[in-house]
Amino acid sequence: MHDSLISLFEHRVNLSGSTPALRHKQDASWVRVSWRAWWETSERLAAALIALGLSPGDRVALISATRIEWIWSDVAIMMAGGVVVPIYPSAMPAQVTQILENCAATHVIVENPEQLQKIIPLVQAPDSPIVSVIYMDPDALLETPDASGRLRIKLSDVAGAQQLLQDKILHRFDAFMAMGRRGLAREAECVAHRRRALRAHDLATLVYTSGTLGEPKGVELTHANLLAEVDALSELEIFSEDDVQLLSLPLAHIFARVTLWGAISYGFETAVGEHIKHMMRNLAEVSPTVFAGVPHIYENIHWRLLSQLESGGQDLTARAMAGLLEQSRQISQAQQRGEPPSLGQRAALKLIEPLLYQRVRRLFGGRPRLLISGGAPLSPQVAEFLHACGVLIIEGYGLTETCAAITVNTPEDFRFGSVGRPLPGVDITIAEDGEILVRGGMCARGYFRSPEASHALTDEEGWLHTGDLGRFDRDGYLYINGRSRNIIITAGGKNVAPLVIERHLETSLYVSHAILFGDRRHYLTALLTLDRASVESWAREHAVASESWVELASSPQVRELIEAHVDSVNERHSSFEAVRKFAILDADFSLEQGELTPTLKLKRATVEARYRHIIEDLYEHPYEPEAQ
Repeated sequence: MHDSLISLFEHRVNLSGSTPALRHKQDASWVRVSWRAWWETSERLAAALIALGLSPGDRVALISATRIEWIWSDVAIMMAGGVVVPIYPSAMPAQVTQILENCAATHVIVENPEQLQKIIPLVQAPDSPIVSVIYMDPDALLETPDASGRLRIKLSDVAGAQQLLQDKILHRFDAFMAMGRRGLAREAECVAHRRRALRAHDLATLVYTSGTLGEPKGVELTHANLLAEVDALSELEIFSEDDVQLLSLPLAHIFARVTLWGAISYGFETAVGEHIKHMMRNLAEVSPTVFAGVPHIYENIHWRLLSQLESGGQDLTARAMAGLLEQSRQISQAQQRGEPPSLGQRAALKLIEPLLYQRVRRLFGGRPRLLISGGAPLSPQVAEFLHACGVLIIEGYGLTETCAAITVNTPEDFRFGSVGRPLPGVDITIAEDGEILVRGGMCARGYFRSPEASHALTDEEGWLHTGDLGRFDRDGYLYINGRSRNIIITAGGKNVAPLVIERHLETSLYVSHAILFGDRRHYLTALLTLDRASVESWAREHAVASESWVELASSPQVRELIEAHVDSVNERHSSFEAVRKFAILDADFSLEQGELTPTLKLKRATVEARYRHIIEDLYEHPYEPEAQ
């Protein structure tokens, strides 16, 4: 058993030193970095942090998109005895300030001037604990214009940046690296002393929760917590040292961090993806065997596939492709039941393999072996469709407070709609009220500087209360029913878990988000947002004319389209769970408007407050439900 994550990393370097550990884009070409080179780079960064006054236990914030410098810095901070505090680059300035003040960070590493300008007021405050700021890029290229209409922000555009440079508080990343090189030349063992002093119970990282149910709290994860998670995944033996993974998830999310440390444990290569908009290109270039994504990624690929396959393509007519899909669905269902393909199905596979399976696998780079979904529920319909197309996506479940996964499906044992079975070393029970309770080495010790929340997290018997509702089937697979704090209790006293119904509503190609209401009301209502590209494509195919998107979204034809889907969803649920009225919004929920968290989860309270007038309109002329 290793004493720390750095001990685990050192073990990997000693085993695999010269083999590729990382791959990243540099001047439009992929460049490989060996395990030994990664170690040496992180060691120099650690030495620089020590030279700038980092003490063991100090918090260092990382505000950046996923990139190789993030990975180097993550290891470096721990090497120096510090605690990593990741912050989403999409976080608003007020959110960043709140996190930095709560954790009392002494050093901050930012990606570019866009992130730097968020923290300048805090750095300049007379009582600020921040003693150094390191920036990776001198320019920030924006996806959309900022409030000033700029698409590019230079360091010189950031008020106060020049003063911080003069005061030697602000440092370029390459100069910071050179500082570490000089520090090691002066004292070769300065980093070694720090990393050897690390113990399993030491804090490794503070990961702030998204705040869907309140203000963000810093989840305290120790080296022992993360090592327990990595060890449990290793016991599953679902990876091999020959794998290559494409990392496109935000490293501020614990899910991405665990996939990275899993690669360190197993010894396989990680290709660091570019911006998410280049993900499909990166998949083609890297040809990964392992890929982890959130459901939204797989849903987008699912929709893209649907439109492609419905047209058939160059090799097949649409009708022939539909026939192949039906045969492949039957083969998929047989596989799920554990049955071998029939003689007729084996013959069909000779056509299905080149005309369907290979075509779909090319979307994932050509050789996907293990596709993982996490962070939010994956629609069973999407998983089943892609499996019928020759691609298996396995889903797991966990929280930031459990270092990501506590249950997982595997390629050998999976059940669509479930989140799998508990990991080795994890105990899970279902409380009387349906809440999922968990015990295991990966469970967080609490929340930073929040004793009341920490006390509420774990009970006297050591069970961590997840706040999620679930059930086990007779074979030990866990199913998530919703959030205990999001239960709707209707005026008739019926308990409704909205997550399940919302997930079904979002299975439509044309629905982007769905959110239910009805607490202490006589019936359920929903706000729906549309997938603009899909709806516009449908409108062109059906000759539905409009002058604008707003006009199209509110048209009777679109209303009828969505109503048919809502009706089909209602048929799958009890009468008290039926959505009796709904409103279609002409704009999707967004991070910028504060309606989504950085992990793209809906902020229910914010949405309800913003659209309260629409919700109230849905109840102004009551629907009379049938007697039950």
